[in-house]
Amino acid sequence: MAIGHCLCGALTYELDGPFSAMIHCHCSMCRKHHGSGFATFTVAPIAGFRWTSAENRRRRYRSSPNGVRTFCGVCGSAVARASTEWARDVRHCHGHGNGDFFGQACRQVLAVPLTHRGRVLGLYNLFFAREPTAEPTRLALFKAIGELLGLALNNARLEGDNLQAALVSQRQAMAAEVHDSVAQTLAFVKMRMLLLHESIAAQDTSSALRYCDDVRQAVSAAHTNLRQLLSEYRVPMDPQGLKHALQSSILVFAQRTQVALDFDDQAPALRLSPTQESQVFHIVQESLANIAKHASARHAWLRLAQAFGRVDVLIEDDGTGPPAVDALPTGSHFGVDIMRERATRLGGRLDIGPRAGGGTRVHLSFPLAVDPTTAL
Repeated sequence: MAIGHCLCGALTYELDGPFSAMIHCHCSMCRKHHGSGFATFTVAPIAGFRWTSAENRRRRYRSSPNGVRTFCGVCGSAVARASTEWARDVRHCHGHGNGDFFGQACRQVLAVPLTHRGRVLGLYNLFFAREPTAEPTRLALFKAIGELLGLALNNARLEGDNLQAALVSQRQAMAAEVHDSVAQTLAFVKMRMLLLHESIAAQDTSSALRYCDDVRQAVSAAHTNLRQLLSEYRVPMDPQGLKHALQSSILVFAQRTQVALDFDDQAPALRLSPTQESQVFHIVQESLANIAKHASARHAWLRLAQAFGRVDVLIEDDGTGPPAVDALPTGSHFGVDIMRERATRLGGRLDIGPRAGGGTRVHLSFPLAVDPTTAL
C-alpha cells in the first residue's frame, strides 16, 4: 500500500496495488496543473484508492470530458476559480505550522486572487484573529486590491518583456554593424588571400606584392572599424555625408574589382538625416560587396533618385543573377536579412530580383519623412 499527501498535508490518501505502470506526461494541461515540466502518474485499480482526511479541502475541476482533476486548499481553489475563498477550519494549518499562530492568533484565512483582464497571476492571503463579517463592500475592497496587485504584476512582466525586446534589438543592431564593417572586410581579405596564394605559386612577384598590400590595407581598416565599434558601438558615418561616402566606396570598389561601376546621381539636392544616410550607405555597401563576391559581373550601375517625397536607390549588375533561396549555403543570407532590417528602419522596402537583360536588381525605396521610433 502507498500513502501520500498534498504539499501542505491537508489532503491525505492511501492507494493499494498492484501498480502496473508509471507515466511521465508532458502535455500543456499537465504542466499547468502541476506547475512543473511534467506530471508523473501511476496506474492502479481505482477501487484501491481512498481519501483519508480533509474531505472539505478538496476541489475538483473537469479538465476534459473524461478527466476530473482534484486539488487541495483554499489557495488552489482561488487560483482555479478566480474568486475569494474563506478557510474557517485552520486546524490542518496549525498541525503543519510553528507555534500557536493558527487556532489562536489566526482563526480564519481569506485567499484573494491577483487578477488582470480575466487572468489569475497569483494570490494573497489575509489572516484574521476573529471571525469577520463577510460584508460585500469589504470583499469588494479585497478584490479591488487583488486587481491592483495583478495590474502591478502584469506591468512588471511587460517591463521585462520590453527589456528583452530592447536587448534583442540592440544585439541585432550590433550584429548588423559588425557584418557591414568587419565581416565585409574579412571576406575581401579571404578572396585576396586566394589570389595571393596563386601569385606566389606562379612566382608572379608584382601581383603577389599588390595582393599583399591589399590585404594589409584591409586588415588595417578592419582593425580601425573594430576599435570604433568597441568605443562608439557603431561605425560612424562619413562626416561629409552620403554622397561623399558613396563616391569613396565606388573608388574602393573599382580598385578591388574588375567591375565597371557607373554612378547616376539624379538627386543632387537630396538631404537626409544622419541616421537615414547611415542606413542607405550600408545597404549600398552590402549590395556592392555581394556583386564583388557572387555576381561574376563585368558592369554595375548605381542610381540615386528623389521624387514625390520618396527616395529610390537602385543597384544593378550584369552578372549571374540572384541565386534561389534553397541554393544558398547556410548563413549566407545574413547580409540580405540585415539589408531588409535597415530598409524597415527607414520605413521603406527592399526588393531583390533579376534584372532585365540578366543580372541582379536591388531596389530600395523609402519616404523622406520617417517615424523616428523606427529609425534606430
